[in-house]
Amino acid sequence: MPEMLAFPAHILWSIALFSMMSLTMGNLNALAMEPVGHIAGLAASVMTSVATVASVVLAVPVGLAFNGTAMPLMAGVAVFVACALALMRLVRR
Repeated sequence: MPEMLAFPAHILWSIALFSMMSLTMGNLNALAMEPVGHIAGLAASVMTSVATVASVVLAVPVGLAFNGTAMPLMAGVAVFVACALALMRLVRR
């Protein structure tokens, strides 16, 4: 790929990725809250709070490991993806 097209291609890929994520995550949250529909507002608040606290807990060690390169970020992503895959295999129905 020519150097001039690398950044626009990345931007288009990012737009597509975040668009799909926004459609997917909203629907997954709605499915997760189906059993607690009578208290959906509270359930949405709790889910968002837990996600925010968990993201801070996971991001702080990666941020503290920053050494001017992308290696801590790549290592953090690799570790978190491996943990997510392990959890998905563990709770498979």
